[in-house]
Amino acid sequence: MNGLSPTKPNGIHAKPPTAPHKSKSRPAFASGVYQSDSVKDIADSLGITTLQEAIAGALASDVEYRINQVIEESVRFMKHAKRTALTTSDVDLALRSLNIEPLYGHSPAVPVAFRRFQPAHNEAKAFVYIVEDEEVDLERVVRERRVKVPREIGVKPHWLAVEGVQPLIPENPPPPPSHPERATSPSSNADPLPSTLPLPLQLYHTRLLSALLSPDDARRAAALASLAADAGLQLLVPNLVNWVGERVARELAKGEEGDKGVLDVALGMIGSMAKNENIFLEPYLHQILPPLLSLLLVSPHPSPPLRLKTSSTLSLLISLYSPKYTTLASRLLKTFLRALLEPERALGTRAGAVRGLAALGVEGVRRGLVESRGAEALGRECEAAASSGAGEEGDVAEEVQELVQAVLDALQRLVPAPGEAGEQGKQEQGPETGMELDAPGPTPLSDAELGRLEEVLGGYFARLVGVQPWGRGVLGAVGKEHKEHKEGGEGKVEAGEKEEGDAVML
Repeated sequence: MNGLSPTKPNGIHAKPPTAPHKSKSRPAFASGVYQSDSVKDIADSLGITTLQEAIAGALASDVEYRINQVIEESVRFMKHAKRTALTTSDVDLALRSLNIEPLYGHSPAVPVAFRRFQPAHNEAKAFVYIVEDEEVDLERVVRERRVKVPREIGVKPHWLAVEGVQPLIPENPPPPPSHPERATSPSSNADPLPSTLPLPLQLYHTRLLSALLSPDDARRAAALASLAADAGLQLLVPNLVNWVGERVARELAKGEEGDKGVLDVALGMIGSMAKNENIFLEPYLHQILPPLLSLLLVSPHPSPPLRLKTSSTLSLLISLYSPKYTTLASRLLKTFLRALLEPERALGTRAGAVRGLAALGVEGVRRGLVESRGAEALGRECEAAASSGAGEEGDVAEEVQELVQAVLDALQRLVPAPGEAGEQGKQEQGPETGMELDAPGPTPLSDAELGRLEEVLGGYFARLVGVQPWGRGVLGAVGKEHKEHKEGGEGKVEAGEKEEGDAVML
């Protein structure tokens, strides 16, 4: 038997005596440089008020360990640089080597002022160091220049293309620059077409322009009839519209030497395309209206018949597209009023403006010649031309005659249609008697009626309208409006006098 270990009689070794059992206890965290109170203060600033002491001590120990690790690594960089002072760059390099995000916002060039602060719930010897906040002068802030807030990002829709045509708006890329006009032979009237058009349309375009520019009236009428009725011509509309605009500008630039036949053909093409139900002409209105306005307002090149045809073509376009484009008539009205009332305008330009007002209808004539006193101003110009002797012969006489005829034609549009006049007469006479009476002929206007007409149209055109068979209808149209306008003015005067009296009483 081994004397080192006692055994039982059966040879089994006896267990050595064991120490008494002790209960396990949590390890105590020794307080170091970084206290657990600092962890609690940080937790309180974050809104955590129920932090246990054991958790705070564990976090404090871990923070102290991490600080020591960073400092040891920083000292290695300091020794490698053969320096005896630790710098912030050593700490940044240590953080980078430990794969830790570096500290931002601290620079050794700017000293940081700390203020010692003692929290109320801490012990007397515990202090917290905080950074002093900079005092802000409100007067200096008010005087400083305000920084503009950038605009918010928004989305704005726009048309990339309408019926295959790219509109000229800032959102779309600009069109390629147009090449200068190449010298062509006098017989070549057709402009080159893009190769994307089918061959039948190219042949149709060539023959159409050839027929329109031919001296044969029958061929010209057949070409216009084809343009007004044929289908499948939508692809040719951009080329035809461009051709009309270029030819009108070219012929007007020539002055008296311009070919008025080409201008008449251009007007016929616009009217035929507007009458064709198979052609969608709305996207090209902004290209069609400038040539028409040029023919109306450029003086003295277009002849009176050409201006009259332009007015009828413009009236057709207004009747077709003004219900869809509500601002079309108002914009044209402003243009014609400017040409009619601005001083130092030629008589031919004023005649074209009157034709344009007539194209707008009864409302355009009423606004331009009656409400704006346009007829009275034009009458004074005609009287001045007649008194100076310039209106007796020559071009000035033709322009005066054209202007007078344009004003009379426009004023005649104020007369209601025979059907409307008949209905109005029936309402005034009462119920039908079953007897048909012969309608009396037009009676001349009395002096009182002429005086009423002079108040609206001026003396010159009042005398000319008074001798017309439809003069009484014009008097009925403008006299009623003048009466309402006068009553409205008197009402405003009475209201003003009443307000003035109330002010005096106060």
